[in-house]
Amino acid sequence: MIAVGIDLERTDRLGRGADRLVCTMRERSWVARARRPESRLSVLFSAKEAVYKALHGISTRPPVFHDVEIGLEGDRLDIRLAPELLQENRRIDGWFQLLPGKYVLASVAVISVTGTE
Repeated sequence: MIAVGIDLERTDRLGRGADRLVCTMRERSWVARARRPESRLSVLFSAKEAVYKALHGISTRPPVFHDVEIGLEGDRLDIRLAPELLQENRRIDGWFQLLPGKYVLASVAVISVTGTE
């Protein structure tokens, strides 16, 4: 493992308009279809913060929100990055969990796919 990033957020913290700052167009569409859009938005925000924390010291530049697109598959994060943010011999895996008290916990790991790091 090369780097990790962890973030904890309240699911009711982000207000209207934050989706424009945080989300890609595909993510905004997914958030808008939710019964509780603020909760979905918080999951995306927390996941992107965890990605930022993991990549901050190892990427050619720190990512911004729109450099990262997140999809959810069960409790796993499907993370798509701008190509220049991650070296070819590395991958990024992520997970999230909704916690009691209106919290979301997101974590990501950057892993070497060659096994040499």
